Amino acid sequence: MIDKTRITAASICDAIVMDLSDEKPKAKHEQKTRQVERLLIARSKAGCHVCLLIEESQDLSVRILKLLKRFYEIEDGYKKAMGIILIGQPELGSLFNEADHYDMREVIRRCQIAESKD
Repeated sequence: MIDKTRITAASICDAIVMDLSDEKPKAKHEQKTRQVERLLIARSKAGCHVCLLIEESQDLSVRILKLLKRFYEIEDGYKKAMGIILIGQPELGSLFNEADHYDMREVIRRCQIAESKD
């Protein structure tokens, strides 16, 4: 999606389903999330590594960043079913400042941040 401010839970689910299978994304949100979980776990069991990469992530809302944490929590046993890489401008770093965004502490504490010094 070009306009990252318009990303929704449904659009992320749809993208994952379309990229991992030939299935049509389910219509209802609960069905979509179950479909994503099933596909991610099946890929993991098959030995595949899945990674969601989002560029221009500084435009994502706090709500969507919290949602991404839930996708990251999907596991195949003790193994994460999907990695997530967010790439963005320096403004993205300010979203991961716990002092400014205490409501995001659960997300922030699960992230590793790499910065370019260029």
